[in-house]
Amino acid sequence: MAQKEMTLFTDSCPQGFGCVLFRDSTIQILAGPWKYEEHINVLECRALREGIRMLPMMSTLTHVTILVDNTSTLGAFKKTRSSNFCMNWITADIHDLIRAKNFVASIAYVHTSQNLADAPSRMYCEGASSLPQRMRITVHPDEVKISPTHLELP
Repeated sequence: MAQKEMTLFTDSCPQGFGCVLFRDSTIQILAGPWKYEEHINVLECRALREGIRMLPMMSTLTHVTILVDNTSTLGAFKKTRSSNFCMNWITADIHDLIRAKNFVASIAYVHTSQNLADAPSRMYCEGASSLPQRMRITVHPDEVKISPTHLELP
């Protein structure tokens, strides 16, 4: 049986987070605002956890490639720990979720200009009060125009 592949982009800004998951023949986008102000490195780590939470339980061998644009999050994930107390706790939670959901993950750096979760993370900047508390969208690839810098939804 062939191994399934998924790709997860995550990003954060001070106001909100975004996650973009390429799975089978769909693209899932999750975005939401943060409730509290925290250091951007902690928020990036929290965004990664939100992305992992959106993944389903796996019944077959699945590999998830995670792409982040924050080197502190990348390092904490790879080392499975951080010297920052909050990031250390979140990173442990991320690895527990990965084990519970039964998949293998690898993580890599993606430049901000190539991070497809950048735009969803910025949806909750000042002036976006009319947006729902969380948005989750599922679309099929033929409905989306993807370029290295953005997703264009129908």
